[in-house]
Amino acid sequence: MFAARSQTSFASRWRRNHFHYTVELTRDQYWPVKTPAAVAGLAVVCLLTVALWSPFSNATGGCRTAPLVFRPGVAVETLMTVARDRACSLYISPGSAVIHSLQIDAAPSGGVLSARGRTGVIYRSLSGFDGDDAFTFTLAGKVKEDIVTMTVKVRISVK
Repeated sequence: MFAARSQTSFASRWRRNHFHYTVELTRDQYWPVKTPAAVAGLAVVCLLTVALWSPFSNATGGCRTAPLVFRPGVAVETLMTVARDRACSLYISPGSAVIHSLQIDAAPSGGVLSARGRTGVIYRSLSGFDGDDAFTFTLAGKVKEDIVTMTVKVRISVK
């Protein structure tokens, strides 16, 4: 398999620790797929994997929200687009504030809302619900020595 080639004597090669090798590979050694049927089978497996994984991934557009940053003393309105029967998270970046609490002021009528720690919420529409929904929550925190709040109203479009 390996053939040593050198233009110097063995003793000279040993002293210099310098060897030249040539490796000759046949097609079977560097291309393991032998038939077009094997390539087609591999393509089918890849397509099935993508098709079966897509419903569990948000990469297909099941959830869209705008990024939000905590702004003390401000009421913010934002939009959320979510696919039917899917969960969608909304995260508020605290910035320089330390967030102490999250309170849900108005619950959604067409879905279920749960807190995601102290800086976000997770919305999931009720089974079979299509249409518009909304909810409101308030974050309370501290910026320097001041205790401040931010109210977020979220309008939801469930499709």
